[in-house]
Amino acid sequence: MKKVLVLMLCTLALWGCAQRRLNGWNEEDVSLLTRELAADITGSAWLREHIEAKGQAPALLIRPLERRGNCQSCLSGLESALARELLLSGKIRLVRFRGGESSSADSIGLLLQDLSLQESGADALLIWWLEEIPEPKLLNLRITLQLLDPNSQELLLQAQRTRSKQLWL
Repeated sequence: MKKVLVLMLCTLALWGCAQRRLNGWNEEDVSLLTRELAADITGSAWLREHIEAKGQAPALLIRPLERRGNCQSCLSGLESALARELLLSGKIRLVRFRGGESSSADSIGLLLQDLSLQESGADALLIWWLEEIPEPKLLNLRITLQLLDPNSQELLLQAQRTRSKQLWL
């Protein structure tokens, strides 16, 4: 009886020391999330108004996803999956910055990107970020999208999506 009790106490002690890990983000999660994000963009009133006014799909410039908090490796592949989903919709054209890419922390690089934004021919700029919302037994991630007019910086669309995944020991 004492051996069983000691064994149970040892098991509980080891279980309490275990690190918490994420329970399986996978490609299906990324795919579902990007379909929803693309639907937010392609279903927006701004897009319909732009197509009616200009008769063609708008050119969208996507800034790199900013990751805030501890979610540096979370949802890898999200950027390319969103770009692919937007292109497949047929309602958006994508453009890129002219010149080299720079990190978001590089203020000179951002200034150069802002200058090349005028030359890119973009009708809208997508700024988006991923942040973690702390909770003990869940990993909550919130993605915020903002579509801006590249010339006036007017907010054309703002959307948020939240995803939760169980943490396990």
